[in-house]
This record gives sequence, C-alpha cells and structure tokens, in this order.
Amino acid sequence: MRLTPRVVAATAKTLVLLAMAGALGAGLGACGPSRGASPASNLPRKIHVMSSDGWIYDVMGENAELFEKETGI
Repeated sequence: MRLTPRVVAATAKTLVLLAMAGALGAGLGACGPSRGASPASNLPRKIHVMSSDGWIYDVMGENAELFEKETGI
C-alpha cells in the first residue's frame, strides 16, 4: 500500500486532534471537585520552624508572634 501525502497529512491531523482532545479532557477533569474533602477541624494547630543555630533572626520571631496573634495558629 502506497501512502500519499494526502493520507499522511490526514493521519497526522487526526492524531493531533486526538491528542488535543485528550489534553482538554484531562484538564477539565482536573478542575472537578476534590473527592473525600474532610470538614475543617476545630482542633488547635501549631507551626514548628526548624533551623540551624544562628539562622533565625529576631525579625523572624517577631513575624511568627504577629502571625500567631492575628490567625490564632
């Protein structure tokens, strides 16, 4: 069987359209609601910051205190 340029172009175009349709489907599927979303917990939360000696400056501690004061976390 001999492939003509017209057949090759039609095949390539079909493959590109199928790939685009798959990418569109995957993109739209990712936009759906998440499954198994749990309700927000009322338990208190803590944030721990780990660092080597000398790498935490006073301003970072002040920012952490301000964050805790404003958010309650």
